Amino acid sequence: MENYDLNFTSESIKLLEVVEDRRISNTQSIKTLLIEKDGKDYIALNKWWRKSVRDPWIEGKGFHMEQAEAEDLLKAMKKAILMLK
Repeated sequence: MENYDLNFTSESIKLLEVVEDRRISNTQSIKTLLIEKDGKDYIALNKWWRKSVRDPWIEGKGFHMEQAEAEDLLKAMKKAILMLK
């Protein structure tokens, strides 16, 4: 597995797994992660950035969702995709 070198906004967050990493550029990415925060598992969907390719990734804006919240978001996204067709 790639060394993702992620800097989370909270020290209470522990990375469990990188599910998806969509690179926008060498310094911007949208990552879907499984994380543990305060003893509870979450799905994290965040924008990440770094000043240069040699720097660690810094967590940007996004969401830490419980499973039910992620399922609701997925349902809404599927509906929006169908509306675009």
